Amino acid sequence: MSFLERIFGRRAASAYQKGMRAFNACRYEEALGCFGAALEAGASSADPILGLSRFYASEAATHLGRERLNESQPQQALRWLELAQGWRRNHPATLYLTALAHAECGDLQASASSLTLLHAIDPEHREAHLLRAAVLHALGARGEAEAELRQVEPLGGVLSAPLHRVLEPFALQQAQLAATLRNFAEARESTGV
Repeated sequence: MSFLERIFGRRAASAYQKGMRAFNACRYEEALGCFGAALEAGASSADPILGLSRFYASEAATHLGRERLNESQPQQALRWLELAQGWRRNHPATLYLTALAHAECGDLQASASSLTLLHAIDPEHREAHLLRAAVLHALGARGEAEAELRQVEPLGGVLSAPLHRVLEPFALQQAQLAATLRNFAEARESTGV
């Protein structure tokens, strides 16, 4: 290892460690900056710090996207979620949050695309079935929407506030979705989507 690689490797490790302290303290924007610095430090591509930095940068951006969704700011959420996908494509939580943000923004085609990818990765994602049913119904695919609802009908539970907020207008136009949603309660204090 050359002298420069040792220096850059140490910079990457130092930035990563600082990022982890910020991440563990839930200071996600600060963490994201540190992980970005680790990725730009010029470390060897074989350095495991780079893979860890990409993973945690994606996680930090996903947390920031989730926070914006919880604050009813879907456009800002999408900015963070798209950044997260740049580091880690097809992560189920990021895909779900992206689909939710697109639906809240009214971009049903983009929401459906994210949900299709998510379904291929995690076919048991209950909240995604509810969202997909609403989106498919709104896009005119009523048969597919009903099939999605059948997968969650016997279940109950708590819906996150953002999902409840997105599904509510769809339920006003779709009786079967409204009936299914009665089995769920809205999370009054959502800590996550």
